[in-house]
Order: sequence, then C-alpha cells, then structure tokens
Amino acid sequence: MVLDRLRSERDELMRKMQHLNRTYDNCVQEITRERQQMDLHNNHHTKLLVAKSLFQGLEVMQLARKQDAINEFFTYCRFDKKCHTTLKTFVDVLERLGHYKMKIAIK
Repeated sequence: MVLDRLRSERDELMRKMQHLNRTYDNCVQEITRERQQMDLHNNHHTKLLVAKSLFQGLEVMQLARKQDAINEFFTYCRFDKKCHTTLKTFVDVLERLGHYKMKIAIK
C-alpha cells in the first residue's frame, strides 16, 4: 500500500516534470523565434537607415551641385555683361574717333 502510494506519487511527479520540460522547451522555442524575428527586423531597420542616410547625402550633393551651377551661371552673366559694356565703350570710342577724324578731314 505504501509502496503503491509512493509509486503513484513518483509517477505523478514524473508527469509533472515531463509537462514542465515540454513547457520549458516551448518557451525556449518561442523565445528563439522571437529573437530571430527581432534580428530580422533590426537588419531591415539598419538597411532602411543606411538607405535614408545615403539618399540624404545624395540630396545634399545634388543641392550643392545645383548651387554651383547657378553660381557659375551668374558669374558668366556678369562676365557677359562686362564684355558687352566693354565692347559698347570700345564702339563708342571708335565712333567718336571716326567723328573726330571726319571733322579734321572736313577742315
């Protein structure tokens, strides 16, 4: 009787231990799965951050290039205006010189 009761208690404890082992294994599997998902999410997030950083860098470089082009355009416009003014002055001087020579020739 005592022996049967001890066996029964032992069997009950073994069942509980097996149940707890299964529960532990399930928890370990779930934690492992969640960790893998978190790692995948972190990898994806890292790629997104790198892409964002890359495109921000490209945008800054594009704006700098655009600004350089506009600056060069305005520099060329100033140069063109200076050339036009210089040529106009040259033409005026030649015209006055021509009028002066004509006056001298008429006298």
